[in-house]
Amino acid sequence: MANEYVLTIRLRVLDGETKESRICSLDEARTWDWHNPEIWRMISGWQITSFKQLLFLLKEKQEKGIEEVELLEAPRFMMLSGG
Repeated sequence: MANEYVLTIRLRVLDGETKESRICSLDEARTWDWHNPEIWRMISGWQITSFKQLLFLLKEKQEKGIEEVELLEAPRFMMLSGG
């Protein structure tokens, strides 16, 4: 597709339980269980609930010149209790 938008922004995933961080590919993020309500994913205070929403937010950040975005991933109970 000639008009396909290419994302070059890096996605850094921070594990809310272990505090470890790593760069994650979009191919990996696509495989996450997006329907599991017990795992929450947040970027800049926004809860991300689908791969489509993740792509939209990454595109918006990239267009603003941001090169890397941190996504916090943790069990729901940790997010609700403040981590």
